[in-house]
Amino acid sequence: ARRLLREAREERPNWHPLSLMMAEVDLAEGNVDAAIEQFQLAIEQGPPMPGAVRRLVDLLRSRGRADEARDAMRGLADRGAGSLRDDRLLSQAEAAAGNMQDAIALARKTADQSERVGDHLWLAGLLNVAGQQDEALASYRRAVELEPSNQRVALALLRALLTAGERQQAAREVQRMASTIPAGDKASVLGLAYQMFGDVQTARNYFQLAVTARPNDPVTLRDMAA
Repeated sequence: ARRLLREAREERPNWHPLSLMMAEVDLAEGNVDAAIEQFQLAIEQGPPMPGAVRRLVDLLRSRGRADEARDAMRGLADRGAGSLRDDRLLSQAEAAAGNMQDAIALARKTADQSERVGDHLWLAGLLNVAGQQDEALASYRRAVELEPSNQRVALALLRALLTAGERQQAAREVQRMASTIPAGDKASVLGLAYQMFGDVQTARNYFQLAVTARPNDPVTLRDMAA
């Protein structure tokens, strides 16, 4: 395959599909660095290709080349070919490169137009790191509004409230969780919630209920043992 692609490249040296195919061959042979070069070449040669850029970014990250991953995503944005998903990826790339304010600005732009809880949790996490607790809490709350019965989101908000010292609001959040979390998950989730509060006995009581309901569930048993 490589020989045929090289012969084709001699005839059409600037045809980006050939570079993409060469990248796939390199990946199949485990040569990540060569694949990176081919993806970079294809992106230079061809029209905006968000999919190819995302694959390039993943490969660059796997090699610890955060600055290059960020530059690749910036290039896509500069060509006006990015989507909300790409803004999120660029935000991640900026954060990995240590550019927190740029990462937050992009995450905020994405969250403002998104109803995906992951986008709001990402923004909240960045804001927490930057010490902007009030706005982080607002982002966690927005995520809860979008998916009120999502236990992961609810526990994230609860953890943030407790970290901010907002114990009364945290207690109200536990009450809300008790009325919205699906019945099958309620005992284990409330066990985790009270564990966060430091109420060991109440947490253990809920974990025991969870184990009784699901005696063979490894996650429940793990939480009980924690």
